[in-house]
Amino acid sequence: MIENFYYNCIYDILQEPTQPREKSIKLRQLKAKIIRLHNKRLQATTVDARDPTIYQGQNPPLFHLIQGRKRRDARMILEIQDENGILQSTTRDILNTFVGHMKRKYGPIQVVDGRVDQMVNAGHIRVAEEWVDMIDMSITAEKLQTVLHRMTGNKVPGHDGIGM
Repeated sequence: MIENFYYNCIYDILQEPTQPREKSIKLRQLKAKIIRLHNKRLQATTVDARDPTIYQGQNPPLFHLIQGRKRRDARMILEIQDENGILQSTTRDILNTFVGHMKRKYGPIQVVDGRVDQMVNAGHIRVAEEWVDMIDMSITAEKLQTVLHRMTGNKVPGHDGIGM
């Protein structure tokens, strides 16, 4: 079997006294070959009933016709409930329900003057005057180095993305 050949190759590569980087490259190449081999076998076993050339002039088997019909029926929307709770079952009513929903969802909204400015300014915290000088101070290389040396590499990053 060709798969056993590739697995033997993998074992041989792992046993070679070469650099890990070279081993990694060779292993990735073999992995790609195994995946291609698997995909080719999978394509050979699956049949796409929609491909008209697959049967070369013959009618598709009954199994594929039944599976296609089941798939189509499972995806068919037969009824939908509109915003008033009424079931819509005709094609036109279902389409109108979807269009109405999309218009309400993505249509323009009315905005009261001044509310956008109020929303933009909401949540901003005023900093006390004694902190302004500290915030404006420049960060020196020594301070940065001190903070970085205090960090440990085994902590999960906090809300600011830094693990300390």
